[in-house]
Amino acid sequence: RSGLLIIDQQRAHQRVLYEKFLISITKRDMVSQQLIFPKEIELTSQQIALFGELEANLNSMGFVVKQQDNLLHITGIPSICDDKQLGQLFEDIFSTPDDQLQLASFSQADYMAKILSKSLSIKSNLTLSILEQQTLLDDLFACKDTLTSPFNRKIFINLDKEELEKKLD
Repeated sequence: RSGLLIIDQQRAHQRVLYEKFLISITKRDMVSQQLIFPKEIELTSQQIALFGELEANLNSMGFVVKQQDNLLHITGIPSICDDKQLGQLFEDIFSTPDDQLQLASFSQADYMAKILSKSLSIKSNLTLSILEQQTLLDDLFACKDTLTSPFNRKIFINLDKEELEKKLD
């Protein structure tokens, strides 16, 4: 049967990252890459308290972070992370928890995996090369759940030939 498969690349990438982060938490084996220029982020007292709760999960996800006074020193990040995304990523991690997302999460680890997958995923308006598209598809179809993003949104739709012909007439 021929047809057209339409994939939301951001949702697909979120699913891939989410499952990778969840696996890394349980196995504690996410590969870290050292930063050439360590990054420092200033924390509020509320963020310092939150970091205490998140530190173990961040470490098992591949982050090498230490808190000293009101500064967070980042010297290593997961290999699937880009250091250009760090500022936004930690802003997302330390932002006021999304109550809906937290309620829908089974655990703090699940919540963290969702936040990271949302923050690090490729965006919908980014054009991927053929190789990047193929890699994303391969990674997606290797996931346990290929139908929905970590936020329960459809990742793809399939239009068969008859549906396409109807829409084009």
